[in-house]
Amino acid sequence: MKKIPDNLRIEKYCPSCGSGAKMVVRTNHQNDSQFLGCPNWPECNRTEPIPESIMMQFAGQPRLL
Repeated sequence: MKKIPDNLRIEKYCPSCGSGAKMVVRTNHQNDSQFLGCPNWPECNRTEPIPESIMMQFAGQPRLL
């Protein structure tokens, strides 16, 4: 599967810090897994899995409605 570029901002806002910041793609360099993180880290340490729709876009599959 294609790797999503780090720091790519997606249309999901951080629900924890209230700054209105869009979540960004991050990579765990210990195991090469990717996740969404708040760009205001380390003040906000919110992380989430990358939504399946985003993963499919980067895998070249059409988006599901």
